[in-house]
Amino acid sequence: MTKRIPILLLAGSLLALMLACVVPVEPVMTVTAVPPTEASIPPTATPPPVPVQGLNQIQMIDQANGWAWAGKPDGTSMLLRTADGGSTWADVTPQNLPGPSAGFFLDAQTAWVQTFDSATNASGLGMTTDGGRTWTAVNQSLPFVSSFFHFYNKTDGYAEIYDVGAGQATVGFYETHDSGANWDQIMLASPPEDVVPGFLHTCNICGDDVYYDPTRLIVVFGDMANDPAGSVRLQVSADLGKTWKKLVLPLPAAKYADGLIGPGDPVFFDDRNGLLPFVIVKFNQDGTKAYSDQFVYSTQDGGLTWKSNSTAVANVDWMSRVDFATSRDAFVACGNALCASHDGTVTWQALTSNLNFAYADGTVYVSHFQFIDSSQGWAITTDGTNYNLWKTTDGGQTWTELSPSLIP
Repeated sequence: MTKRIPILLLAGSLLALMLACVVPVEPVMTVTAVPPTEASIPPTATPPPVPVQGLNQIQMIDQANGWAWAGKPDGTSMLLRTADGGSTWADVTPQNLPGPSAGFFLDAQTAWVQTFDSATNASGLGMTTDGGRTWTAVNQSLPFVSSFFHFYNKTDGYAEIYDVGAGQATVGFYETHDSGANWDQIMLASPPEDVVPGFLHTCNICGDDVYYDPTRLIVVFGDMANDPAGSVRLQVSADLGKTWKKLVLPLPAAKYADGLIGPGDPVFFDDRNGLLPFVIVKFNQDGTKAYSDQFVYSTQDGGLTWKSNSTAVANVDWMSRVDFATSRDAFVACGNALCASHDGTVTWQALTSNLNFAYADGTVYVSHFQFIDSSQGWAITTDGTNYNLWKTTDGGQTWTELSPSLIP
């Protein structure tokens, strides 16, 4: 007899088997990315600022922009540029030019530096028009070795050549009209005592000073190595030395008749108006100074005539440079103080501040200063080894030390 399996039992067994073979599936979760908050980002370490060392020359263009040179431990120089009034500086030394050194800074973007290739002993000229980010070698073989450059604009300028020897000096000029790519000598017709074609002969140890621009040539004679002349003596030429007008200017007072004249650089603010600073010095028998007073003469006809323009400024060294910020605002070191004029050098005021403007062995003194207007100026102090940068916003009455640092 055949045994039958009940249908219900078989169906139940099949259902159990099917359920046992089913693998459970976990539900899928969708995750939405959440942007990290500022608090959740690990802080990035900010590198400390790198202080500027050896900053020894500065030329500000305006209250924010300026250029500076700094000495490096290896004896080379580093060219710097600031856009925030001197607090931070970028190293804009041209890396593609050999031996960059003294330069001329036309504005915040345009500058030239003289170069020297030690392999060929050739002097050249580099130029930037983007604030020092890139440099172009506009000339790699100048017709002169060293000079002082001056540019009126991006294309036109001149170079002053100064050769010194045995207390004497020869001074000449070259001009360019293509940003420094090509130079032509300006052939000066020298006064009769000169023998070098195209050059002026001057007395270096006497303190003679030469001024040039395309409209005039002026020689101011010093007598720091001669007997007192009892006057201020000039020669003025409007035709590059072909003809000369000799000027003998009376001294400001009779007491200065036996003083020695140390002329400064004439400064012209336009074709007609200019100022001529000079110092009169008298030494006692023991070598001390009986007086060392500065005066300024003015011209309103391009230098053909001059007249006394100012009161005396005492304790001015004969080699001190007068900083003419504008035609009315001028500054000069006078002893330990800074003397300022805001009326075209007619009157002066001595400002005793927290800086020392007189050099003396073992002291910290101001080695360089510059003003851009009646109130804003910068100064560099040094003890001969270390250099510090200062700024004033009140015309030199108070100075605040800056902590200049390098930025990438």
